[in-house]
Amino acid sequence: MLAKSRVLITAAVAAGCAAPPPAAEPPRAAPAPLPAGAAKPAAPVATSKPAQPAEPARPESEEPSPPAARLSDLEVDGFPNAIVSAPPDGSAKPLLVAVHGAADTPARHCDIWNRALGTRGFALCLRGKKYSGDEPTPEQTYYFPSHRWLLDNLNAATAALKARFGDRVDTDGAVYVGYSQGAIMGGEIITPAPQRFPRAVLVEGGSDSWNIPRSRTFRKGGGERILLLCGVKRCADRAIRAGHHLKGAAIHTRVLHTPGAGHAFAGPVLKAALDNFEWVVDGDARWAGSS
Repeated sequence: MLAKSRVLITAAVAAGCAAPPPAAEPPRAAPAPLPAGAAKPAAPVATSKPAQPAEPARPESEEPSPPAARLSDLEVDGFPNAIVSAPPDGSAKPLLVAVHGAADTPARHCDIWNRALGTRGFALCLRGKKYSGDEPTPEQTYYFPSHRWLLDNLNAATAALKARFGDRVDTDGAVYVGYSQGAIMGGEIITPAPQRFPRAVLVEGGSDSWNIPRSRTFRKGGGERILLLCGVKRCADRAIRAGHHLKGAAIHTRVLHTPGAGHAFAGPVLKAALDNFEWVVDGDARWAGSS
């Protein structure tokens, strides 16, 4: 009886020491259905380091922009400093001479032609005498006391330009652009010098210089093209008369009047000058090419 009890006790202890079977996991709920049209979430991607931003692609046809023409002061012996718009180093480039009006500034005109010409040519912008004051200021304006003084200034400035830039600037056959006083006195300068200035833009002045004998002399000496621009009627009446003389001498001539524009090298008058510049230099291969 005792032995049987021991057997029962031993069996009970063994049964108590055995690990119970693991409990079954509760069933997982099914994921909720995605709304219609929704994208499935992307599976996570293992990466060893953060991705680096890609460099922007460069167009295959993109080329570096050409260096722009530079504006700088030019010391002129015996006269006020001029301003020059100079293309970067390269082959010889033609010259445009810009002459301001009375109570005007060379900086304004040089800025215009620097933008218009780009790297196609040089722009030499003469400076007249100061109206008043000892020190130049942003408001300082200038004038030319006589056409002889202007011509001497022009000769000295051209010599200084050649001394600085040498063969890079071709001063022969230049384009003369004068406004108001610069146009009036310019007519007296270019009529006897057609080889030096065979092409000219005269704005609000200069028409009275063109009579029949002068027009013929200008043509025989190599004169090519004259553009007369006016913003007031009085100027236009004189320009029309001068245009008849010039055309009669077989000089390519354009007379343009923008009524109501006034006595100014701005607005529609300036636009007419820029729009017709290609006509002015037509036939001179040196001005060919983009700006």
